[in-house]
Amino acid sequence: MDTRAGEAAKVGSIIEVSPPSLRKVDRNIQALATSKDYHGKPRNGIIGNYAIATSGPDDWMDGSGSRGAAHIRAHRLRLATLVKAGVVEVVSKDKDGDPYEWRVPTDFEQKAIALDMKQGRASGVKLLSRQDLNAQLESPGATWLDRSQVSWGRGDMDGISSKISPFAKELDTAFQQRREWLIKQGYAERSQEGTSRYVTYKRGYVKALETEGFNAATQKLEGMTGKAHIAEQAGRLIEGTVVQKYELPHGPHAMIETQRAFYLVPWENHHAQKWGKRIKGRVLSGGGIDWDAGRTRGIGR
Repeated sequence: MDTRAGEAAKVGSIIEVSPPSLRKVDRNIQALATSKDYHGKPRNGIIGNYAIATSGPDDWMDGSGSRGAAHIRAHRLRLATLVKAGVVEVVSKDKDGDPYEWRVPTDFEQKAIALDMKQGRASGVKLLSRQDLNAQLESPGATWLDRSQVSWGRGDMDGISSKISPFAKELDTAFQQRREWLIKQGYAERSQEGTSRYVTYKRGYVKALETEGFNAATQKLEGMTGKAHIAEQAGRLIEGTVVQKYELPHGPHAMIETQRAFYLVPWENHHAQKWGKRIKGRVLSGGGIDWDAGRTRGIGR
């Protein structure tokens, strides 16, 4: 079982099982290594910071750079792991001594998957929801059922193409019950056109549920810790100690504490590496947090 999925999963959790494959960041590394650079010349396995940055979301021009920063950080963290394992090789460094270019081998896919399997992270088991179906039926937050409503209604949910299995029947009942709860809460309503009856959902209802679940979690943590929650605001510097991984219906969050307050931010692998340690990041105007806030680094570095 995927180590990370296993750590968070419990009896009743919803998981997805598929054959081992390259993780998303590794697919991009492989694609860059086998593509051509901006001069049209083959990279021949050599990729650098600029190639990584320009392969990510184009949100630098609007001044936010949140998704772009997360894209670069994810690749640098993964490459550091691959270098340590001997899968890729650092071929040059910048003036600060940090890796600047890497050499990716031709058999990268096999080696990357083998590394993940060795670490118990390539079994193809993905945690979809830590909450069991019963807990999701009247959850104040955005659940896996909410995110999957449309796919289920179309009958094209991956891995469950038929509704004849016991679990598929259980899912169908859960979707119906969750739909009724959403109607009672005002997030959806019944409609009819001729003889056709259907349910319509309010625009942005999943995001509204996420906010509701998040606010409920911060209120609960304030009562438990006696500390005040500090909301994320563009430009705000977040600094504190990573003390907890808190599971919300729509995904895990990191609890970062100061002496008198705490922050609750979306969980990243970076937080696991900083468990029990001080961490610093700046909230970006377009959303997200730059955890490299203490270091000035452009896309060409």
